[in-house]
Amino acid sequence: MTPDIGAEDAAERPLVAIYADESCLGNGREGSNPGGAAGVIEYGHPGSDKLTRRDYWVSEPATTNNRMALRSVIEAFRGISRKGGDVDFAWRSPATRSTW
Repeated sequence: MTPDIGAEDAAERPLVAIYADESCLGNGREGSNPGGAAGVIEYGHPGSDKLTRRDYWVSEPATTNNRMALRSVIEAFRGISRKGGDVDFAWRSPATRSTW
């Protein structure tokens, strides 16, 4: 359940947007299946027009598409956790066609 946030509280919190993508060659096949995930985190600073962007990427020598999708989220959360605060999370996955 999401806590009730007033307009004043929301205006003081930075707006954070995360854009991520991932891939794996030979997904689920035997042998080496290299994969990677990358993304951009954008911080909109309250009370100004300033926008800060940070990028990240990870790779693994043997993995799957699902693992890389989870890694992209984990790495994004690692990046934003350094800033502290609350997070509202929405996930859109082509495989599941669902929004959380």
